[in-house]
Amino acid sequence: FDESSHQNQYGNQAISHIISYIKTHYNKTLSLDDISAFVHMNPSYVSRKFKQCTGMTLSSYIKQIRMENAKELLRSKHLQVKDV
Repeated sequence: FDESSHQNQYGNQAISHIISYIKTHYNKTLSLDDISAFVHMNPSYVSRKFKQCTGMTLSSYIKQIRMENAKELLRSKHLQVKDV
């Protein structure tokens, strides 16, 4: 049993949970502390592990998800930019 691979699997699983959480709650205020509490992990570890696994900072990823959703709303609805 390799402890480092166990930590890696757990870390990657936590990142998957974080990504799901962000995609579900992107339209709310998301803080590192809230996300870390959701996965029961230290905020600095979450930040470091997220960057390591995705190549993006947590805030950049949240912004990207919000922009993707905004683009989709603009394409599929007849909404003005200010409403989106």
